[in-house]
Amino acid sequence: MDSIGRVRAGTVQPATPETAAAPKPGSSTPFQVDKTEAPTSTAPVSGPLAAFRAGTLDRKGFIEAHVDQATAHLTLSPEAKERIRADLQERCENDPTLLGLIEHATRTDQG
Repeated sequence: MDSIGRVRAGTVQPATPETAAAPKPGSSTPFQVDKTEAPTSTAPVSGPLAAFRAGTLDRKGFIEAHVDQATAHLTLSPEAKERIRADLQERCENDPTLLGLIEHATRTDQG
């Protein structure tokens, strides 16, 4: 701040109690969170995960179903689409990070 109270470009002024509590521009009220309420429900499980948990898909079938979902929208030649499907399936079956995610998603104690 210079001698007449102007803020120089590129400097950051510390927050004062007045500015810290002020609502952001475009906001009519400050953001507040009520920490006393717990979530009322979770989203229902559907698709391949529901089929896996119901026992109608094994892990390989679960991966295939997800690959099907991931490639269903593609408008490619059948050969190109099959190459992509094969690559995705191979990665899901062999990539340690993806295997960890699949393991976490298919844990039976979450249902």
